[in-house]
Amino acid sequence: MNLIEQLDGYEKAKIRLGSCDITLAYYQELDRQLLEYRRQHNIFEVGDWIVMDSHKPEYQFYQITKDDMGSHWINLVEFRHATDEEIKAGKRLEVNQ
Repeated sequence: MNLIEQLDGYEKAKIRLGSCDITLAYYQELDRQLLEYRRQHNIFEVGDWIVMDSHKPEYQFYQITKDDMGSHWINLVEFRHATDEEIKAGKRLEVNQ
């Protein structure tokens, strides 16, 4: 059973993560599992890194801000979660990499 299931679902796990010390290994793993859950279920939240493949290079790799969540563009633009490799590189990577 993963940590999200142990905490009775995504929303409760997110609340638990918000009230903890993220430097502890348990909560780092919970944070990783929540991100993977969002990737699998196409959920986007503040702080997530996204890739917009159809945009100009300077806008292809972007971190969602609080202001973006209320904006209409977040529903109009096709994007995906950045991979761990893209986040580490700080840019969109070619599909074949």
